[in-house]
Amino acid sequence: MDNRILGDGLSIISQCKRETGDIWHAHFGAAAIASYFFVKDNNLANKLAHKVFSQSRAMIEKNCVMNRKQHYSGCDLEIADNIILGTLNKTIDHLHWVGHNVIYSAVSLLAI
Repeated sequence: MDNRILGDGLSIISQCKRETGDIWHAHFGAAAIASYFFVKDNNLANKLAHKVFSQSRAMIEKNCVMNRKQHYSGCDLEIADNIILGTLNKTIDHLHWVGHNVIYSAVSLLAI
């Protein structure tokens, strides 16, 4: 399993607004994290798993806008959870619009 995809996905989600001015690139971070769990949760054959990770890595490399110098090797999970859930709490009343706030929060919590 390519755990770097989780870190890259989280980095993209957390930095895209600052780096690009909007959150559109967060889709790539969410997709990267989803690819990891797609492989993990479905016990894919090694060849297929490698193809999924290869495509995910290519997507990250092509569309990545994050500052890779800010990759952190660890964090206090309780603090990270509280920050993500606290932010979601402020925007949950807008869920009916598109649902991105829940999607990004859910995949971020899965990744950490």
